[in-house]
Amino acid sequence: MNPAISMKEAADILRKAISGELPLVSVAGKGKWQEGYCGNFEFTIGDWTFIFFNDCDELDYVDKVTAPDGRIAEFDDWCTDELIGCPFNDLTDAEMAKLEDMVYVS
Repeated sequence: MNPAISMKEAADILRKAISGELPLVSVAGKGKWQEGYCGNFEFTIGDWTFIFFNDCDELDYVDKVTAPDGRIAEFDDWCTDELIGCPFNDLTDAEMAKLEDMVYVS
């Protein structure tokens, strides 16, 4: 089964946030990254919604993505018997480091 949003498509939106082309904003009322040790945290990137999982203060994986047109993909949609999938897999180490910095200060 193909997810409604591919890992590559989600990674491309993450890259737009990393480059500054789209703003990454913590969703109000869901708590700041620094205030939660573990759990899901919601962010918008332009008109997209991303839910990142914070695992012991580390940006671990994308739990859910919602596109502006209503398409949704969740972590399990990207996983197969051969691959634990996540849009983070498509990012370079430098891109991940920049995204982590952005999430931590949101």
